[in-house]
Amino acid sequence: MLNKTTIFIATVLLAVLSPDINLKAATLVVYPDGSGNYATIQATINAAVDGDTVLLADGTFRGRSNYDIRFYGKKIIVGSLSGNAEACIIDVEGEENSIAERGFIFDNNEDSLSILKNLTIINGSADAPCPECEGGGIYIYYSSPIISNIIFRDNYAATGAAISCTNGDPIIRGCTITDNSAFEGSIAGIDSCRMAIENCLISDNIMDLRGGGISISNCSVATLTNCTISNNYALLGAGISAWNADFIFTNCIMSFNGGGASISDNEDSDFLFTYCDIFGNAGGDWIDSISGQLGINGNICLDPLFTDTTSGIFYLLAGSPCINSGDMESPSDPDGSRADMGAFYFDQSSVDSEISLPGQIALAQNYPNPFNPSTTIAYSIQTAAHVSLDVYDILGKLVRSLVNENQTSGSYQVEFDASGLAGGIYFYKLQASNYSIVKKAIVLK
Repeated sequence: MLNKTTIFIATVLLAVLSPDINLKAATLVVYPDGSGNYATIQATINAAVDGDTVLLADGTFRGRSNYDIRFYGKKIIVGSLSGNAEACIIDVEGEENSIAERGFIFDNNEDSLSILKNLTIINGSADAPCPECEGGGIYIYYSSPIISNIIFRDNYAATGAAISCTNGDPIIRGCTITDNSAFEGSIAGIDSCRMAIENCLISDNIMDLRGGGISISNCSVATLTNCTISNNYALLGAGISAWNADFIFTNCIMSFNGGGASISDNEDSDFLFTYCDIFGNAGGDWIDSISGQLGINGNICLDPLFTDTTSGIFYLLAGSPCINSGDMESPSDPDGSRADMGAFYFDQSSVDSEISLPGQIALAQNYPNPFNPSTTIAYSIQTAAHVSLDVYDILGKLVRSLVNENQTSGSYQVEFDASGLAGGIYFYKLQASNYSIVKKAIVLK
């Protein structure tokens, strides 16, 4: 067993034999007005060594050396001083040019010890002859950084409006990618890259051709976990597009994308979905090469019940079928409950067994649950309305209509008899006026 003296001697020897190890990591701060340790972001990074942290004060950074920023292979952290991504902005002010103007460029073999976090990147432009046409916000080439909690907004590129990657293994975590535009792909994996995309919201992006959310090609693989891809537009693959490349989805929502179908499948591309909800895409949801995956591996086709998609709020409403519907082997949500689908979990720590929209309708969890063959569903309405209470299977097919009538305000109970139905997961939906709630019931056979 090592004692403290042995550990100390080993540490000293390691420092002597490994001079590149920075035992006294520094924190360098830069301000938008040019004050701080150095005048610009790039100058500050140039002065940093492995292990250092470069912090950007809140405000908007503009001008030369505050865009097209490179890490030059350094194992450093660059992020906002406050940790508030919305308050710390890199405004590239990019224009149509013979060369791209981007927020950050990773092209010096950066790895997972090169970390960019807690910033907003706007107005990047990659609108020049390729490869200057790739990655409006961030361009990754033969590198594998971690990109965490970055907001991408109003960036443009021919390929990869927010991020483009060629031959790298980046981790893209907790990012918001919205209101960007490109020929293809808000995120693009171009050639032999392996992207891990986790807890990201990709919404309201417009593509001229394909991959409203993500486009990958040429032996690339994109693994998405707990992501929401919604309200994007593309003619081909309104949600995602693959060209001789593979997607792996877990606990994701792909919904309400416009233009083409949810996916575009080209060449020898494969798609694997587990515990995902694909719903409401203009050109079709579970179609073509993924049609056989609906109803297996926890996959569903139901309205995820977002808070307000028109305002860009993609939190789950109480009663969403995506709550507690993620992979049971995934880590629990922060509230201790089973993983939800989508980028934002529904916090159940302060919610009791009855889910309600104050002053409108309320729906209780059926009891008993699981059940066989019957269970009781209780609900209440606060004003007179036409009420429907319907039960759907995991494919979204109506299997029982329990209530369909005008009712006065008050509390009600109805029995759901599952005789004749197969065992498994079902969803019951209460609708009154313009309000609706969905909950999940389990039939045991």
